[in-house]
Amino acid sequence: MRASAPADGIQTLNVQIDNGDLQVQTHTENNIQVSVQAEAQGSQELKDKVTLQTIPAARSLGVRIDKPTLGIGEELKTHLSITLPAHIALELTTHNGKIQVQKQAASLSLDTQNGDIQLTDIQGDINARSANGNVLLTNISGLRHTLFSGNGTLTLKEVNGAVSAETGNGQIEAELLGVSRPETYAFSSGNGNIRLGLPADSSARLSYSKGAGSVKTDFEHLDQQQQILVGQGAARFELKASNGNIEVYKR
Repeated sequence: MRASAPADGIQTLNVQIDNGDLQVQTHTENNIQVSVQAEAQGSQELKDKVTLQTIPAARSLGVRIDKPTLGIGEELKTHLSITLPAHIALELTTHNGKIQVQKQAASLSLDTQNGDIQLTDIQGDINARSANGNVLLTNISGLRHTLFSGNGTLTLKEVNGAVSAETGNGQIEAELLGVSRPETYAFSSGNGNIRLGLPADSSARLSYSKGAGSVKTDFEHLDQQQQILVGQGAARFELKASNGNIEVYKR
């Protein structure tokens, strides 16, 4: 099942589904293309009752999927694949599924209750939340990124821009770029290690709090102040590992 809508004047795409994966990629055409793959358990006729609509509004486009009422033992997943111009911002929500976005140049607001979030080659600001899943960012720019997982690992590779990242139960692995401006960063893990990689020419002051874990760094360790000093200390970091180790290393 497919639908297409013109991209003229569209600044934001809004998608909300209750059970399925969301995958987004970009193209150079001036339209928004949506395809749905239905996956049924129980009666296969359920797939034929799925309908797809695009709903235009002022400067935005909504995507709606209508599904039949399910009986006992029946399940219906609807996986969406979206292709659109890179300048359109995304607001994506799925209650049970993973979210994947590639090569986007606008802001992202993403939410899944149960699934991983994978973002690659993003140039806009990111707000990503998974109640139960991992969050992976690769080759990211933008000004500000807010990441949360209730139960999962947060992995950041080649990320530029200030970051606020929190996981209730998981590791944080972050390789950061451009850490030299007076910006604020925060990394918190309720149960897991925090490991940050900073370029040698960074400028930051990192304050930390921890439980029984250790602190290791390639930079100047101000042990009594519970701080790590990198260069002139322009950026400010707050690190909190309630039950885990903290490592800040030179890349």
